[in-house]
Amino acid sequence: MDFETAQHLHIGYYENGLDIEVTAYKVIGEDKWVFFIDGEQNLSELKNVLDNYVLIDNFGYKY
Repeated sequence: MDFETAQHLHIGYYENGLDIEVTAYKVIGEDKWVFFIDGEQNLSELKNVLDNYVLIDNFGYKY
């Protein structure tokens, strides 16, 4: 899967005691975005959910 280098988004959620940021990348030639949650941030509130996803070095959890 290849991503368009000029199209990505930084998305944050900062409510209810959570401070979570993700980066979304546009897939080349498709109407599709892939989201990565940085594994370096405090994700203890999401641990049960994230155990179902792959952790990719230098990107984070692929969703």
